[in-house]
Amino acid sequence: MAAILKTGIVQENSSSVANLTLDSSGNVTAGNNLTVTGTSTLTGAITSSGLVTGATGALYPIVQGSVANLTSGVAAGFTNIPSWVKRITISISNLTSAATQTSVNIIQLGTGATPTYTNTGYLGNGGSFVATTSNSIAFTTGFAISATNAANFIKSGIATLTLVDSATNTWSFAFTGSGSTGSTANLVGSGYIALAGALTAVQLTTVNGTDTFATGKINILYE
Repeated sequence: MAAILKTGIVQENSSSVANLTLDSSGNVTAGNNLTVTGTSTLTGAITSSGLVTGATGALYPIVQGSVANLTSGVAAGFTNIPSWVKRITISISNLTSAATQTSVNIIQLGTGATPTYTNTGYLGNGGSFVATTSNSIAFTTGFAISATNAANFIKSGIATLTLVDSATNTWSFAFTGSGSTGSTANLVGSGYIALAGALTAVQLTTVNGTDTFATGKINILYE
């Protein structure tokens, strides 16, 4: 149930009175934006999605998704990413595949209200560095977080997606992480892609699309 949290005067010189309505979760309710108008330079609004706008631009909130447990399934996705998002941070911890399954984990980007995940056209590499041995492989079906995988290979790290060009929906990708299967490894990934439309979703899956998760957690921040 929505309730009026506070009604008062927001003032810079002779600024206006504004009502701020929050729902039971503390969110600004739809259709109840907070607008501040001043006689000097103070002009702006907090929209129902939490976006702060103003005369000199916009301040975007940092939004965290709901953590997904990777104990089964072949993909874990995050949808309904807003059109104003310019950067996405993906956090992965303790990720393993089911026993004997060795397909490399990849990040794929989706477009549309009911996401279609792009599975071609990625330009980038995944790398694995163990002791004095290094390996780097190109991937085109998604952004890789390593060059190779192994049964029970434990992976953790941070991936960042950054919007390069909104006109062409071009995104760059970088991943830094670690892995272990008895010996430790440094894992990296990088690349870019121009999507057919605006990004609305991301998912973690594997190159073959059939290997299943055994352990791990994943979450995102977007801004």
